[in-house]
Amino acid sequence: MSLTTSDAIFIVTVSPQRADEIRQSVDLRGVEKLQCVFFSNAMSHIEKQPDAIVLIDSQERVDEAKKLLKELPEQTQAIILAEQFNEDFFLACHDAGVLDFLINPVPGSYLLSRILHALKAKRLNNLLSQREHLLSDLGIVSERSGVFTTAHMLKLLKNEETLQAKNPTRPLSLMLLKVSGYKHPLKPGDEHKLYHRVAEVLKECCRSLDVIGEFLEDKFVVILPGTPLEGAQSLCNRVLQRLDNTQLSGQDSIITLQAKAGIANYDSCHHYEDLLNKAATHMGKQSQKAAV
Repeated sequence: MSLTTSDAIFIVTVSPQRADEIRQSVDLRGVEKLQCVFFSNAMSHIEKQPDAIVLIDSQERVDEAKKLLKELPEQTQAIILAEQFNEDFFLACHDAGVLDFLINPVPGSYLLSRILHALKAKRLNNLLSQREHLLSDLGIVSERSGVFTTAHMLKLLKNEETLQAKNPTRPLSLMLLKVSGYKHPLKPGDEHKLYHRVAEVLKECCRSLDVIGEFLEDKFVVILPGTPLEGAQSLCNRVLQRLDNTQLSGQDSIITLQAKAGIANYDSCHHYEDLLNKAATHMGKQSQKAAV
């Protein structure tokens, strides 16, 4: 794997001599891209290339390393070289999303492998980000939640209706979810946080073949192919248990979520809109048991 012009790798350490030691231990093509910076000026360099790989050689500067981790841009990938295991430092690194916590001495070949792994992870994240932007531009994925838009979900429901006509014995269920609990209109940042949290819970609870999306302004819908009503009931109860009374830190106050949901299956439905209407009609009051 060779480096490209977009790759930036910083060594944050205590002295030029220590930086040279690390450079010499890593036989890396394009080694000139390993830029040496010090704790005192690291952020002024990293801020110019926020998607860099940062190798933090903490030595005895644990407090400075912890301070730097808090200041790193979100997209920066960090690798820690520590002199010894320190539980408090390790947990701080874990909370900051550090890729690797390595204890010196680290063989050069292994350090090289971890740098290359970080570069691959960075490129993959960039590709996924580009994909999300493309899907958003096409009106397929909502920027607000990261799941499918209402318009796209309606197209997918129409496709499911076609498949159902070909195989009427195949079960098809749907869950409609509404989250409330806030007394005033949400600020944009709070709305983004709330919708992303709901989407995360749905992704964690659902199968890979279930389809999750927004529905209108304030609801989520989940298409459950091959799922009988009993299975939809179990899923819905699990989602409600995860979401109900969840608290999020808003910009001005704590937001306590209240969730309610309705489920329906395609039996006796003639159109996908019937499925949506049935789930909406049966949407219960706040409860940890789905209305059917």
